[in-house]
Amino acid sequence: MGDGTYHLPENLSATDRNSLDLRSFVASDEDGKLSLDIGLGGLSNPLDAPLGFSTPILDIFIKTRVGGSTTLGDTGFETPPGQGWQYHLHLSGFNKEFYRVPRLTPEKLNPEDIKVSTSGTTIKVQTPIPAGQYEYWVTVSLFDPLTPAGLVTPVNDNNPYHLTSRLNNPPAPVDVLAQGDQSRSYIQRTLPPVGDLQDFRPWILLIMGTLGMVGVVISTIVLMNRRAKQDSKQNFEYKANLD
Repeated sequence: MGDGTYHLPENLSATDRNSLDLRSFVASDEDGKLSLDIGLGGLSNPLDAPLGFSTPILDIFIKTRVGGSTTLGDTGFETPPGQGWQYHLHLSGFNKEFYRVPRLTPEKLNPEDIKVSTSGTTIKVQTPIPAGQYEYWVTVSLFDPLTPAGLVTPVNDNNPYHLTSRLNNPPAPVDVLAQGDQSRSYIQRTLPPVGDLQDFRPWILLIMGTLGMVGVVISTIVLMNRRAKQDSKQNFEYKANLD
């Protein structure tokens, strides 16, 4: 868990512990909208939350274009330099929060636009966001309804009933979506995204340098027409399976 030094409270059951273990993440296109499947090692609901889980709390950040906010909510993580997110889903078993960043400051959206369901050990999230090739940050934290952010922040002590870490000022999530060793992300408090953002900037610059402004306008119109015809055939699915 965490950087390898995180210790979960000993009063958690085995199913509770497994509910904090991020196993897989799938982003797919459902009728033109972005759908997310978050696979966990288990799915416990000791508090009988209406959404079907009450041990984990999920934060999902989505990068749909360049720019965006660099602070990953209340997780304690930042994005790498030059990165940023445009959408944020903050999900507990009792509450849904939905944000976007039109410029630099997040604004709240209607949480009822998000549909959350569970199947086995998977949490399925249907969003109103248009499907596309995006990058993602996904974190799993221990839920606590008595804290302002709804999650437990690790402490540095020897109490077996606390969430503890040997790090100074550790991030709150006990698990994250990461490619390779995640310990460095915890130590540096910087979490890289995963996925494949579709970025047309290099192509635009190349066209501008070779064809001039008139050529840019014509090429852009052609590109938009081609994309409009091909959108229904494109596969935007992204899968990540974790150890």
